[in-house]
Parts: sequence; C-alpha cells; structure tokens
Amino acid sequence: MSRLAIGTPEQRVINPGGCMKSIFLSFAAVAALAVSSAAGAVSYTYAGSWAVSDGSTWGSNPLAYSGKGAAALLFGGSASQYVISTVDNNPLNINFMSNYAIIGVGYSVFADNYFRGSEGTTHYQDVYTFDAALDTVSAYVGDFSHSPRNFAFIASQVPEPASWALMLVGFGLAGTALRRQKVAVSFG
Repeated sequence: MSRLAIGTPEQRVINPGGCMKSIFLSFAAVAALAVSSAAGAVSYTYAGSWAVSDGSTWGSNPLAYSGKGAAALLFGGSASQYVISTVDNNPLNINFMSNYAIIGVGYSVFADNYFRGSEGTTHYQDVYTFDAALDTVSAYVGDFSHSPRNFAFIASQVPEPASWALMLVGFGLAGTALRRQKVAVSFG
C-alpha cells in the first residue's frame, strides 16, 4: 500500500490547539453578543388610550385592574408587555404611571402596575372604607364624572448597534477560524 501525502511534513501537521482557540474565541464573542443584546434599548409603540370611566360602572362591582392590566384587557396580550403614561400618546413622554379611580374617594395617580389585592379576582367594591390608603383602586371603572385618560404603549427590545457589530465580528472570526484550518490528506 502506498500513501500519498500532500505538502511537506511541516505543512501536514495540524495544530488543533490554535484552531480550537480561534473557534473558542469566536463562540465566546457570539455568547457575549447574546448577553449584550439582553441589555438592548427598548422601543415603545403606541397601542391606544382609554378614559378610566370607560369601564363598567362601579355599582355593578366589576373586577379592578392595574393600568397594565386594563391595557391587556382592552388591547390584547399580557400586562407585562405594556407601559402606561398619563401624559399623552408620545413615547418620549412616558411616565410609567396610570390614573386610577379610588372607590368612594376620587382619582389619583400611581405606578402603572400598582394594584391592591389580587388582580383578576379583586372586585372594585371589595374594600370600601372611604380611606384613599386602603380602598380598592382600578384603572378601568366608571365611578366619577371627571375621567382622566391613560395611554398604553407596547414595549419591545431592540438590539443596540454595538450588539449587531459584535455579532458580525463573531461570525467573521468563526468563518476565519474554519477557513484557516489545515488538513492533511492521505490515501492508503
């Protein structure tokens, strides 16, 4: 049997440590991309608005909702995908607050995820003591004549330009490492 070897003995020697090091560094760069993209910027898309009093009347003892819960009810999806503002429909003015009706007291502004009780099971009349610190609140109930508006936005992650650049560098390094591999060929 004869063996055919291509190249000089020095060329036929494969340096697996150097190649593996390049591949490892390439995959490390791609992993760094995955971590950095999690900290990307957030984009906000206007979903719609509602007046607090657009909900069922307080006398029917409807379920109470946080600002985010009311947005999910009205526009679909889950409460966690929304942010709420009391200012207007401009994403630059989002204040992460919601207007709420407090049973027997009036309106107030709290954080957009604020809730007293258990959302989805607490009704508007469950706690009714005329005490603003204790009474049930809801961002979607018809209780008083003056009714402030809440503005809902859908929040979505957007990778930063640095993340895209890091991804391209990682793929470039991986491609370079794979291309530079030397293979000894023998027939026998």
